[in-house]
Amino acid sequence: MDFLKLIGLTIPDGKAVSFSIGGTAVWQAKTEQEQLTAPTISLDGDTLTMTATDENTKEFVIFIDGVEMATVSSLISFTIDGTQYQAESSMTWGQWVTSEYNTDGYVVNNNQVQQITHTYVRYVCETPDLLSDEYKVKPSDIIEANHTYGSFKEPI
Repeated sequence: MDFLKLIGLTIPDGKAVSFSIGGTAVWQAKTEQEQLTAPTISLDGDTLTMTATDENTKEFVIFIDGVEMATVSSLISFTIDGTQYQAESSMTWGQWVTSEYNTDGYVVNNNQVQQITHTYVRYVCETPDLLSDEYKVKPSDIIEANHTYGSFKEPI
């Protein structure tokens, strides 16, 4: 094969490629070699696929000839009223509120994502422009990467 295409990177034949997961090297090869040494990496024609076997894996790092070329993360970012948060890719709001990524105490209550204080309840909405009951996110909704969510408050 002339080139191996990997996540938008073109790797010329003969260059060494290696991967690390969580800082641990898991695979090294030259692109003309099709023999793989780790079950988490597969090569089909000119497509190289990496699969995490550990649900705690959040990031892959790709090196070409020892130089870090790309980081592939399973984490996404989103904002609520200007505050940035992280979540795992395909995570629902219900999963997020019980995760380590919920750093501001959001909860699920009455099938809604809320932040409750001693003076108000904040409801998370689909966008900052649509702030009403019909646009509240639900626990089963998947969090969108790079999305800006809004919220509104009601006094207790």
